[in-house]
Amino acid sequence: MATAHGQLGHDVAPDHFVSKSIQEAYMKSVIERYNEAKEDPHPTMNASSEAKLWQREAASLRQQLHNLQEYHRQLLGQQLSGLDVEDLQNLESKLEMSLRNIRLKK
Repeated sequence: MATAHGQLGHDVAPDHFVSKSIQEAYMKSVIERYNEAKEDPHPTMNASSEAKLWQREAASLRQQLHNLQEYHRQLLGQQLSGLDVEDLQNLESKLEMSLRNIRLKK
């Protein structure tokens, strides 16, 4: 794992591909929710309901940001002490797959 981290450098990080796919999935989710809201037969909400909706959305986005930041740190080889063997193997597999994608693109 340490050798893979050492080879990554700061030119092109493998988490770029993972983050991009996560971002694309999230954007699809946002667009789907937008389209559902647009088609909703009762588009008017009272201010309290709308505020609660946006508070839930903000909390969800904060959690997603936290998860992505934690995942990013793990890909960089930081904060690995709390991971079990299976998590480390999954992380190693993702790093190897990302490195393969980088090599294919070059």
